[in-house]
Amino acid sequence: MAEATEPSPPHWITPPRYAWPLSPVVGVPPPRPAQLPPFPASFVGRRAQFSEAAALSTGRTGAPLLLSGQVGVGKTAFALRLAQEQVTALPDGELYADLGGSGAARVDPGAVLAAFLQALGVPADQVPSDVAPAAALYRSLMAQRRMLVLLDDAADEAQLRQLLVHSHSTVVLVTSRSRLLGLDGMHRIHLEPLPRPESVALLLGLVGGRRTSAEPAAAGHIAELCADLPLALDVAGRRIAAHPTWPLTHLVDHLGDRQRLLDRLRVGDLSVRDRLASAFRRLQPAAREALALLAARDRGSVSRAGLGVPADVGDDMVETLVDSGLLQYTPIAGRFRLPPLVRLFVTEQRCRRDHTGSAECVDCRAEELAYPRRQTARPTTTRRSASVAQLIVR
Repeated sequence: MAEATEPSPPHWITPPRYAWPLSPVVGVPPPRPAQLPPFPASFVGRRAQFSEAAALSTGRTGAPLLLSGQVGVGKTAFALRLAQEQVTALPDGELYADLGGSGAARVDPGAVLAAFLQALGVPADQVPSDVAPAAALYRSLMAQRRMLVLLDDAADEAQLRQLLVHSHSTVVLVTSRSRLLGLDGMHRIHLEPLPRPESVALLLGLVGGRRTSAEPAAAGHIAELCADLPLALDVAGRRIAAHPTWPLTHLVDHLGDRQRLLDRLRVGDLSVRDRLASAFRRLQPAAREALALLAARDRGSVSRAGLGVPADVGDDMVETLVDSGLLQYTPIAGRFRLPPLVRLFVTEQRCRRDHTGSAECVDCRAEELAYPRRQTARPTTTRRSASVAQLIVR
């Protein structure tokens, strides 16, 4: 009688180039990952930066490309538009992860690695539980592929470090409000609000050329109210597109109520105020106070001294606020500015804290501390002047 033999283990189909099983199902290759969200239909402009980004992301260095900028400046839309141009030359697929850097809780890099490895064909029960070996396996597999990876909304360097791949065959795009200066070997492009003609072009794409060409002054005024910020323009454009009978001047009047501008820059679950609030909540109290002081002062550019903090902490404070997406550097060295919608939001927060439920809070929001508007002659009162002075002193 022949001895019984143990059954042989399952036969994994493994191409010669790969050192890891590609599918838990015998003979069935893993599907090609195609994880990118839908490409933005309303992307316009930024031709020079787009050309630079395309050259950097496909360059010989294999370094990841970081797209940074203030809240709502269109980093994700830019990255998706760039990815749209790249994917045809990367036949092995696309990986995508929203890292939640602007939300209440950032995504753990170990969870991202586990999801990526499974998308690459590693069975769930064979994904390393520790981050370091999971990252090593991920890089080994990616070195054999021509893929695109988009890591969206990164919080900081620690979250991102294990997720980066330096490969000549893979394009890695990263978006973050922060410039992530602690990471080595990165290409960086910092995005600014759109030039006014491109803001109007974005509205044209959302609303329709016939309506914008019929009311060019109104289209320009809407762009001004939105501070040329793609997120705000997107919201405003969707609102007017949803009402085909509205003239653009109606939206100008609708947004022109400065006390409710942020209330009205919302459509569905897309909200300018919510994006600003998410960045504001992550700041330390001292940084919030510095923003409140800037909101109460001149709307032009200011230097470090304008933060109202000691000189030895001023530089660090500026870096923190710029990387939060709530402060902008200007072309003049050593000077920066508070973006208009950020100014309105911060003023609103300060007034709610200091004058909750009182009429004085309305005056603070509607008068000199509010979002910049077309200057018109209007009388001032002693009570209004006093309320402004109190807010600046505080």
